[in-house]
Amino acid sequence: MFSTCPQEHYFDCPYQLSSEAIGQTSQDALVCTVNLMEGDMIVSGSDGFFDNIFDQEILGVINESLGTDEAAKALAELARKHSVDVTFDSPYSMEARSRGF
Repeated sequence: MFSTCPQEHYFDCPYQLSSEAIGQTSQDALVCTVNLMEGDMIVSGSDGFFDNIFDQEILGVINESLGTDEAAKALAELARKHSVDVTFDSPYSMEARSRGF
């Protein structure tokens, strides 16, 4: 599995593309080249998605899914479910705790 690191100024302050004069531009984007094989899936999402779901959960859903539509729906539902579960220790909450929040 290939993944990138969050692009952020500091914890909980991610880069944001905008038309405003201040802020990030497309020149600040991380550009990567990844070799793909037939059958590989690309999962993209916002911090709201990745704050609520672990990489291993993503792999599990993809491995259990019958196709891309099913995987996308299952991943979105799992992230939503985690986001409203006050007992779930999410990637976001774990990172916040590790930084003293």
